Amino acid sequence: MKRLGFLGALLGVAGVVALGGSAAAAPQMTMSPGSSEIINIEAGMTQTGSFKIYNTGDVILDIKVAPSELCVNDRYQYTFEGCSVASGTTMKNWIVATAEKAVLNPGDETQINYTINVPPTGLPGGSQHAGITVTFSDGGQGLGTNHTLGYRLSAFNPVGATTNATLLSAKVDRLQFKRPISARATAKNDGNSDFFIRGTMRVSTLGGREVHKEERSHVVMPGTTREATLGWEGSPHLGIFKVKYDVVLESIDGKLLETKTIERVVMIMPLFMFVVIMVVIAALLVFLVMRIKKNAELKNARRY
Repeated sequence: MKRLGFLGALLGVAGVVALGGSAAAAPQMTMSPGSSEIINIEAGMTQTGSFKIYNTGDVILDIKVAPSELCVNDRYQYTFEGCSVASGTTMKNWIVATAEKAVLNPGDETQINYTINVPPTGLPGGSQHAGITVTFSDGGQGLGTNHTLGYRLSAFNPVGATTNATLLSAKVDRLQFKRPISARATAKNDGNSDFFIRGTMRVSTLGGREVHKEERSHVVMPGTTREATLGWEGSPHLGIFKVKYDVVLESIDGKLLETKTIERVVMIMPLFMFVVIMVVIAALLVFLVMRIKKNAELKNARRY
């Protein structure tokens, strides 16, 4: 089965999504991996896969597995419920998922197997996203808690795929009041296919010596707007640097959609220092105005 491996690796960072529960004596579970690779899908095909979950806590856990939606919230964090109805979230209806064990003792692991049965007709074009939620509780030990891990599934149908990417903004502020020295860009997806927003920030001294370079890629899902930020965490509290920021929008198949480059001389200083400098400058201006006014009055007085 052909897969888009790079995008899958980008999305493949495992994460825990807690939808409820108490912190006191809470059941604990981890998952590996946290997402599938991006699968190229065709009408009528069947795709299988699996992932593992681990009981890393001290209580027995009951396991329940179910397909779910997958979308992002207003902070662009993945969520497995509350998604608006869209063609890109219909994949949850094609998934069957089961756990090899329904109960896990402390230290146990089990495998979650899933099958994606792609419909033979009416397959939407573009990107598809879905989740498999693994809900676990304390196995009747009286803790009264429920927690959920979410596994992310992503697929792509090139037939009928449309890419509509817009770079809304790209900014590097000339004056920055706190670390890190940063650059940011915002992109909007009005198509039915994912695309990348890739950023590269280079920081150098005024003499041209490069002191920092950072590159990062983010996926922008259909119907969403995403801000991507780069930052030099080791930047000093005070200094003047040259910053070059390159932003690229790229389609899921590697096509270049839009580019922008910003070059700035950036000063970083603490806000209190900036305020002190402004106060000093204001005081000097007031002093100069009063001095000029006084000299003018003395000059006029000598005429008489």
